[in-house]
Amino acid sequence: MRTRQNSELTSGITAATTHAPSGMDESTTLLPSVTKTSLPAFQPTENLRTPPTPKRSGKRVIRTRPNTDHLVMRRLLRIARTWGKHEAPTAPAHVGMSIPELIGRLGLAMLASQLPTSEIERQLSEIARVYERPDLRMVVLPTSILVDDPLKEHTSAFPFASGSYRLDQAGATEQLVTRVVRDHPEPEQAIRELSRIEQQPPRFSRRVMVLGHAILTLGFGMVINPTATALPGYLIMGALVGLAVTFTRGRASVQVMLPVLTSFLLTLLTLLTFARLVPDDPLRLVAPALLAFLPGHMLTVAAVELASSQVVAGASRLVYGFAQLGLLAFGVYAAWQLVDMPATPGAPAMLGLWAPWVGVALTSIGFTLYMVAPKGALRWILFVLLVVYAAQFAGSFIVGPALSGFAGSLVLEPLGRAVQRFRGAPATVVLRTAGYFLLVPGALGFIGMSGFAAETGSLALLVQVFVSLLAIGLGTLVGASLNHDVHAAVRTWNSPPS
Repeated sequence: MRTRQNSELTSGITAATTHAPSGMDESTTLLPSVTKTSLPAFQPTENLRTPPTPKRSGKRVIRTRPNTDHLVMRRLLRIARTWGKHEAPTAPAHVGMSIPELIGRLGLAMLASQLPTSEIERQLSEIARVYERPDLRMVVLPTSILVDDPLKEHTSAFPFASGSYRLDQAGATEQLVTRVVRDHPEPEQAIRELSRIEQQPPRFSRRVMVLGHAILTLGFGMVINPTATALPGYLIMGALVGLAVTFTRGRASVQVMLPVLTSFLLTLLTLLTFARLVPDDPLRLVAPALLAFLPGHMLTVAAVELASSQVVAGASRLVYGFAQLGLLAFGVYAAWQLVDMPATPGAPAMLGLWAPWVGVALTSIGFTLYMVAPKGALRWILFVLLVVYAAQFAGSFIVGPALSGFAGSLVLEPLGRAVQRFRGAPATVVLRTAGYFLLVPGALGFIGMSGFAAETGSLALLVQVFVSLLAIGLGTLVGASLNHDVHAAVRTWNSPPS
């Protein structure tokens, strides 16, 4: 009877193996339905000690212990292989980026491009509209972006932690914003492109950037103080400051003290050497070399924000800009206390009327190299700066030197927009930034504040700085309004009659 049952069980196993379902290996065995005591149930043995293997010696079963030394050795080897290594973090699940996150990231990029907060709010509102989220509310501050989503009843904060963009990065950011408004791609794609722009290395080496700062200092010095004997000093001091700025970029601990230390050492060098050889005001010799620290662009943006009712952003930028001027003036004052002011031998030998125009051309070349402008942008920067300086020069005869910035900033915005119609023209932010650097409220503020600290100047120049700032801000707003009205009139003229 037992032999018959064994043969039936064997035949059942063979039949089950022969008729195995497709997709299983030939070695797979399907057991038939038998009693619970026929075959033991499968139990997982992971993380369990291997049971001892019995050995038969005749009729007596001899059980042996597991090889403990072998297990210990394996574990020691595993520890040795992973010593000093850390497991990679688990990759997070893919979560689609939301429209508020896209708006926040683009807002931070525009802050790094040094755009006014009023312009950033306008562009972010347009992006929310094209993505069919006009209910989003944005608050743009110089240090953060706040995006309120009423659907989720949640407000996202995006703090601004990075530094300012180079000109090529700012131009690429503006082009990305234009593509987002026009094509409204997926948020993930836009964020990836923005990350690529942030990680893009500069196309100029540090040596070229130092050379650019020296040329920029020479050109700017020829614009605000065109004296023949000061030209070698402009080149030398511009190269020294360019070295200090370029090779300490990215080091936060050094960047804090760099403006004060640079103005102190540069003033000390000027008082000990150049001021004894050049018959000129030492402050006017030092100011062009400190162009990298002068907050002229920031003060101009602050004036635009105040004129456009952005009180919080404009006031904070204005206070920070004058605090930067105060730090630079402190370095001048410290050097002034250590060295006696040498007697001026006589009046400086001024260059002709051609010198400021050559200075504008040199400023364009140095600005392109030092600020790493996009490819092909030099000729457009030169053209815009020449037109802006011509308007400012003409305005000085009409409304006076203090209000001449109104005429220069009045043509800057329409001119930058008009240039965009030509193929190969850089982004508007590149031309606008170059034009703001040519307007001189930062240099005038530094000269006035340093002279007041060193008891060689008066408050009249500081008052002139405030008037110039307001004139530049008002001119920028009027120019932007005229540009918008002209475009609206052209569209209306070209539209077919109803």
